[in-house]
Amino acid sequence: MTIGGTPVPKRELISLLIRTIDADQIRTLLKIQADTNLQKRLDDFPKGQILEALQTTQEGRDVLEQTKANYPFTSSPTLYLISVSAWPTREILFERTAQLSRHMRGEAIRFGNERSVRSIYIITPARDQQAQELFQEIPLVYEKKVEYIESDPEGEDYGEVKVVYSLEKAIVWYSERFKHALLLCSDFSAVKPILYYGSAVLDIRWQLPFLSEEMMHRLAEGANPRTASFSRLEENPDDVLDVQTLTISDQGLGQKRSYLRLTEDDFRQQTAGFYSSHPDVVLGGLGISRQYGRIWTPSRLRKDSLLALSINLIQKTEQELAREADHDIVGLLNYYRNSEMKLARKKVKPEQRKYLEGLINEIISARRTLNFEAVLNPILISNLVNHCKDLDLVCGLEVHCANCGDYLLRCHECNFPLAPVENSQHLTFHCINHPQILIQDGPFVCECGAELDITPSTDLRIFPGAEHLKTLHDFMSILEGQNFDGSFLIMGNLLRLLPARRVPGNRLSLNNLRAWRVRAHIHQRNLTDRKKAKYTKALNKIKEKCARNGGHPTIEICTECMHEEITVQRILTGREICLPRLFGYAIDENFDGIHHGREIADIRYADIIEENDEQLNLGIHLKSRDTQKQNGLGRSVSAIKGLYTQYCYSAYLSGARDANLNAIGISIPNVIGEDVKENFDFLSTHLGFPLIILDEDDWVKILDIAIEKTQVA
Repeated sequence: MTIGGTPVPKRELISLLIRTIDADQIRTLLKIQADTNLQKRLDDFPKGQILEALQTTQEGRDVLEQTKANYPFTSSPTLYLISVSAWPTREILFERTAQLSRHMRGEAIRFGNERSVRSIYIITPARDQQAQELFQEIPLVYEKKVEYIESDPEGEDYGEVKVVYSLEKAIVWYSERFKHALLLCSDFSAVKPILYYGSAVLDIRWQLPFLSEEMMHRLAEGANPRTASFSRLEENPDDVLDVQTLTISDQGLGQKRSYLRLTEDDFRQQTAGFYSSHPDVVLGGLGISRQYGRIWTPSRLRKDSLLALSINLIQKTEQELAREADHDIVGLLNYYRNSEMKLARKKVKPEQRKYLEGLINEIISARRTLNFEAVLNPILISNLVNHCKDLDLVCGLEVHCANCGDYLLRCHECNFPLAPVENSQHLTFHCINHPQILIQDGPFVCECGAELDITPSTDLRIFPGAEHLKTLHDFMSILEGQNFDGSFLIMGNLLRLLPARRVPGNRLSLNNLRAWRVRAHIHQRNLTDRKKAKYTKALNKIKEKCARNGGHPTIEICTECMHEEITVQRILTGREICLPRLFGYAIDENFDGIHHGREIADIRYADIIEENDEQLNLGIHLKSRDTQKQNGLGRSVSAIKGLYTQYCYSAYLSGARDANLNAIGISIPNVIGEDVKENFDFLSTHLGFPLIILDEDDWVKILDIAIEKTQVA
């Protein structure tokens, strides 16, 4: 309810009354004696009487209406500093809000009657607001739930809780010169719904900050502290004040020993304060809370004074934020700690966010070095490994053999890359499919017979998955001056940044490749459902390695296979034939099944893109068909995880060690989920390697080609 029937404060009503109506007339209206000081006597009158006197003349009524525009709120609003990452153009904003205002409540976002804010909408279009800078102003309204107890003893509902809804105002100010907006709102419960409305309806990307102590002190510069709240950072056995939070207050607080001692205490931090004699506020004082960037004043300020205050607050905040971006990475990350962080469309949990922010800290540090590297704390590495699944990090062990070179360790039973044992006290790797196979510190015998020394802490390799990179890019894009679109690799305790090697998002297929068009005519094949079912059944039996020698083919066995006849029966029964052999047979190439982890890919060959005659040096990673999940493979399937690891490792080797690959493929004869394909597309685009994905549809065609060749032969 508006006290006195108008939001204009009493002091301004008195000023309007004296300027508008003759002094003798005022004395007559309010029965003030001629020898009494008029200004002082008017201060003693209730606001309602001053308002009534002002409205006795037409001129008074007119000037009152004009003045109301300077006081859009019925009570002193709280100002919220909001960090802005994306804002629509002025033309789009004005057009959109004009459209919304025509429909008013019909275009509201509704949150439900059980919420303290039922709905938010626009009834007045955005407009320009001129001050020191040209600002855009978005007027908003929201319906706030107000509960009261019926007090009429004669009423049927006497003593019961009743609910009404109050229409309240909020204002957003933004200038293209700044990276922050100001939200003016009298109800904290409406702030987050308003941010959601701006994001969902106006395409604004913004977030509430967490001010550092230095920012708070900068905003309070030149003022006198009257009240200060402190929070304990950690236990201090010598502290006689054994409380988590305390607030102290005094008119001369700035000179008090207790205040000075607390501000110098390394175990405590100031979280809020109220300051008098602030240079930007003529009347009252200014309160500042670091959480959510909240700033308030008990004084009823005019709209132009609020806007001037807002400009000064934004300028000081951005100057301090720029300093933190250069000198205090932890403070910079804390500033954005209220910003939501999502990974794979799920909100990142606080513990995992802490590790992600630790990694981002190191990435920012590495960008400031000449070699784009940073040495990581072992505790951070351990946390990243233990939470690699939740953080979408791909972990593996890379070993070096003098005979075989560098390669990623795989299980000798199923050929899957080894993965870390989560929450292990010591860094340990195992096979997801064969958990009994463990690799820790100590000797390891390579397939060539050489004895290798395995040290997981130094042989560890960590690659970011697609969802991790999306989260990383998205969050760093809102950090002051820290936009990042590259990737990284962790080798032991060393973080190395990899620049973005963007290629157009153009996924290739076998239909694009000359060998498959000219030799196999794959683009002309349309299989019946009956044939597809028949070949799918065969693919259940054909593995990435054939069954000879217990699934461990040798060079001699594979050489012998190359000279053997391939028959229809052999293909359909899956007897002693492997996926690489079939793949090569379809295009008159000889590929064997001796892929043991030391190659950069399971299949390597050269082809040509038919459309532009571009030479393609292609490497493809193979996995056998998953017979348990025939309806589609998602990101959590072990085979997909293995392909992620191999794809990232091949991209790293090709980019960092000139391995002569310019396209990388992944292959599994299953239906592959669209989310998996999209993630591989994302990795392909950012790592700089065109992508080929071979799934069930491709493999039934490959089988059809191979069977046709056996019949022709």
